Amino acid sequence: MADVTPPVGLASYAAAAISGGNPLKTGLQAFWYSLRTGILPIVFLFNHELLLIGVENIWHAIVVIITSLAGILVFTSATQGWFINRLKWYEIIVFLIISISLLSPEFVLNKFYPKYNYKDINNLNLIKLDPKKEVQFKVTRPSSYGERYKLFAINKNTFEDNYDLEKYGITLVKKGDKIVIDTLKWNGEAKKSGFEIGDYISEFKIENSNRPNKGIIYPVAIILLIIFGYLNYRRND
Repeated sequence: MADVTPPVGLASYAAAAISGGNPLKTGLQAFWYSLRTGILPIVFLFNHELLLIGVENIWHAIVVIITSLAGILVFTSATQGWFINRLKWYEIIVFLIISISLLSPEFVLNKFYPKYNYKDINNLNLIKLDPKKEVQFKVTRPSSYGERYKLFAINKNTFEDNYDLEKYGITLVKKGDKIVIDTLKWNGEAKKSGFEIGDYISEFKIENSNRPNKGIIYPVAIILLIIFGYLNYRRND
């Protein structure tokens, strides 16, 4: 992007000299056209499968590659305002939604079906946990350098039957407005995971088992692309 955008923009200055245009305006237009190059690395943060992390087999990889390529092409169309013909303002919005759905289906699905259900930390001692659901803790740990923040998880099938935090190896106590780890079972799973006495729980959430697979987003996005792509194709500007 440095080759087309200010303050370097060598290609933009060369193009402006050839066309007789303003170098800064040419550079800004070039930046808008190459915006997808700056957006793509950020998308990796929302969908690790674009880095092939968590890809289970060759078919899964093919789906990720094809949908990500389609997502980039749709995003490019939206930022440039063209598909087959010039895009109207509402088509640009739809194309942006389609591109986000193809590049990060998890992000879109979370807006309708959250991956985790948050629980009231004041009632943690009363909760019975399902071994088939992942559990996550956000913990604040006081230290001589200030507060440190950690994330712990109880993975699926760590236990065979329903369990509670006492079986996990944690005893909690309320001190003021904080839920603090009072004791740890010396051979418990919590101790092995890295919990320490004095940590206090800031967030507790349980996996939502009723959430559909994120793959359901792909066909919805493709159908929208076909419909609006066809309407754009039929329109003569």
